[in-house]
Amino acid sequence: MTEQFLRIGGTDGETARGLRTDESGRVIIGSEKVEEYFVETIELRDTGIKRSKSLNLSKYKSITFFVDNSTDADIRIRPRSSKKFIAYYESGEYKLTNGNDIIIPANLQNVIVNDVLPRVFNAHHVEFDFSYNALSTPTSGDLSIRLIGLKG
Repeated sequence: MTEQFLRIGGTDGETARGLRTDESGRVIIGSEKVEEYFVETIELRDTGIKRSKSLNLSKYKSITFFVDNSTDADIRIRPRSSKKFIAYYESGEYKLTNGNDIIIPANLQNVIVNDVLPRVFNAHHVEFDFSYNALSTPTSGDLSIRLIGLKG
């Protein structure tokens, strides 16, 4: 997409406000959406614990995390910040994200996980990754963990 600027108000000698537009003249409102993958379409065929790619989240003002599980097994994911499990306070006690908090059922796509642990997923992290594993040995399908972020 080629961006152009559209002058709003003013003349050449006066202050004018600019709006970003795409090549067809539509005004671009808000921030740029970006999709990045922690895990991009991996076939799981064992129950071993694996680690995703680490992503820098500091460039985003808003993030939605998605999991796509087309395997025939439930998948456990555990969020981590700066390569460590995250401590959060809930129901009068501190907990770590290394437990069984997030289980993605078999054959479930486009799962938004922000609401599962809002204190974890809606906090501002710099480096973020996941550990993940199948709870039983999958025989088909694959797994993706991704984010869609609004740059700020």
